[in-house]
Amino acid sequence: MRVAAAIGATPQVTALPVVVTLPNSNPPANVTYTLYVQAVGVPDLQVVSVTPAQTLNSSTPWLSGGGVNFSVVVRNNGNTASAGGEALTMTLNGYQVNSKLDSTQPPPPLAPGASATLQVIGWRPTSTPPHLPALPPR
Repeated sequence: MRVAAAIGATPQVTALPVVVTLPNSNPPANVTYTLYVQAVGVPDLQVVSVTPAQTLNSSTPWLSGGGVNFSVVVRNNGNTASAGGEALTMTLNGYQVNSKLDSTQPPPPLAPGASATLQVIGWRPTSTPPHLPALPPR
């Protein structure tokens, strides 16, 4: 038997009656059991916004190998609190910018509907093509 939850499942307890026929019994014997299940919520973290600490454009580009500080707003859209300390990976035009969280501010646990602003250091990769554009100005 397989039991699966659907998105939007309610946290109420649901009774699932299970009827099993015992093999090799004469007359056929059935055993009835009620299985109680409850959907468990999960956190659903979403990046709401990413803002560089400095203006990045053609006159002040993000140079290869250079670091830029970003403010990243993360929101928990789930129905359960997050544990905190989740990994955050930033990409630009499909290239990972090897982001690492500032050690002074790890991501906190987030209650459902709560958000937090994280300070992230992004490093422009040195192996990307030279035509990788600068981020648009804020």
